[in-house]
Amino acid sequence: MMPRYVEGLPALRPLLPGMVLLGLAWPARQMLIALSRPYRLALATLAGLVLTAVAGAIGADHAGIIGVAWGMSVGYGLVAAMTGATAFVPTLGGRGWLAHQARLARTLAWYAAGAWIAAHLPLPGLRVWSGFAARCAILAVWLLPALLAWARRHRWGGLWGSRGGG
Repeated sequence: MMPRYVEGLPALRPLLPGMVLLGLAWPARQMLIALSRPYRLALATLAGLVLTAVAGAIGADHAGIIGVAWGMSVGYGLVAAMTGATAFVPTLGGRGWLAHQARLARTLAWYAAGAWIAAHLPLPGLRVWSGFAARCAILAVWLLPALLAWARRHRWGGLWGSRGGG
């Protein structure tokens, strides 16, 4: 890696939550496009980007590049929330949209907790690559209950009975 980029690497960790949230805005964006609501999408995105710029500037003042990364994560979260609200509140209503957000948060909390545990669990005595392999194994084991629950719900692969008549 080029030496000048090394200084920016610590900013990647605080930027990651915002990138995930920005990805969660994609279905709402596509819904607004499919329903021919480009102006609503543009207004929600513009408002979110203005708030992102403000959050980034505040972060830069307080903590340099790390603060900018946190500000971008906050701003990306606001873009996702505003885009989602613009797309779904007219159909679901305010309470329905908040219930949807709570379901998303509940679902993502399991995966976020697993990622946090895999990343921060002390693994004394392991070399770099051994530690990496151990963390990957921890994450894989953590994901198994969610995978099995999904498989049972959808009778995945015929493991829990057949899907239809025959």
